[in-house]
Amino acid sequence: MREHSSLKARTGERKKAGTNLQWQIIDLGNGFVKIKNRTDGLVLNGGGGYSGYPVTEWSDVSSTNLQWQIIDQGNGYVKIRNRTDGLFIRGGGINNGYPVKEQTDGTSTYLEWQLIYLP
Repeated sequence: MREHSSLKARTGERKKAGTNLQWQIIDLGNGFVKIKNRTDGLVLNGGGGYSGYPVTEWSDVSSTNLQWQIIDQGNGYVKIRNRTDGLFIRGGGINNGYPVKEQTDGTSTYLEWQLIYLP
């Protein structure tokens, strides 16, 4: 897997070049990954236990809240599930600054993400 990727929500078709929108997918060797921001070095944090819980960034520690499973949907998109609570990352904002949250699984395209590998 390449060093850095951009994550793009299926419904949010905006493309930006900033490194703050680039993420390193770190394979933990156990079916889970950590997703680390290229700019600040923080990793995605979930595990709040309820739909609507905000996905934030956190210092890289050993908590399972920071571990995610990337599930291929077979259509060029993936779903990203948190190890602690089993909830999925939900995008869906059409404007900049829309908060990313966790949500139960479903058929909404807001739950689908595209990994764009960078050279």
